[in-house]
Amino acid sequence: MILILSLSPAEDRIYYIKNFKAGGLYRVVGTLRSAGGKGVNAARVASALGAEIVLAGFKAGETGNWIEKQAAGLKGVRTEFLEVRGETRTNINIIDKESGTETEILEAGPKISADETEKMTGLLTAEMPGASVAVCTGGMPEGMEPDFYAHIIRAAAGEGVRTILDTSGEMLVKGVKASPFMVKPNRRELGVYAGKDIKGVADAVKASELMLSQGAGIVTASLGPDGAVMSSRDWCFEALSPDIDVVNTIGSGDSMVAGLAVAADRIFSGCRQGAGKAGKAISAGDAEGMLRLGMACALANTQFEDIGRVEPEMVERYLSMIKIRRIS
Repeated sequence: MILILSLSPAEDRIYYIKNFKAGGLYRVVGTLRSAGGKGVNAARVASALGAEIVLAGFKAGETGNWIEKQAAGLKGVRTEFLEVRGETRTNINIIDKESGTETEILEAGPKISADETEKMTGLLTAEMPGASVAVCTGGMPEGMEPDFYAHIIRAAAGEGVRTILDTSGEMLVKGVKASPFMVKPNRRELGVYAGKDIKGVADAVKASELMLSQGAGIVTASLGPDGAVMSSRDWCFEALSPDIDVVNTIGSGDSMVAGLAVAADRIFSGCRQGAGKAGKAISAGDAEGMLRLGMACALANTQFEDIGRVEPEMVERYLSMIKIRRIS
């Protein structure tokens, strides 16, 4: 089972508007509404791949109830949402295909108390005995300390659960020091962590080495059109994407996390002991398979307007199209 955290879920609304500029009056030419937040997106993709998932987080108000209902309707997904005061956030993305611009408007969402944080810790701890993988993804609501993921990573390690960390800022810095199984930064997040621009694969490998030296077991850096790099202390792989037409890239990072988590679940379910710094617990061949499935899910997501959507047949097709090479 995969335990996925969605501490700050959101209702995602995409508005398609032609020639959008601030200060104008526009008629929307198309809309998309979906239950979102990085954890929800990852759960939707993992569900499409047939995984068993527990999706845990906070919900508030009518929006929170709607998101939980949407997630609970996914095959193989059981939701465990704690209700808090306020209203779950709504994120608005204005896409102008004429100019190729995207404008995001993100709400803050409810503030979480220390008591509510403690209840969430208890909920997650209770679910860990049934999990092989835990995914700590996205930001945190106001009121939560940035070391929350670090606490969860350590608790998971004690239960033999492998963790995948996908976040940014101080949450990423503190999470890495807790020795997660894998960290999945994108180009920007990796650059901020390392204090330098990531201009290519060589920069990504060097920045990944820093993250490995500070506690990560594996680093999988997604580099957009440049593919991805997966590194451990023992090996490093570069994945190259096939040349395909792209409809929408929003949610591709979450889809990649889902593919990585599903692959890890397939490897480690039934093998729960000795998680620790998990670079020691996975072979190079298994790592290549994880990277390939993660990349295939990211690519499949680009073929839909919807956020965090894949079709298993499309994922299967991309698996054979991705080129992976081992690098020093």
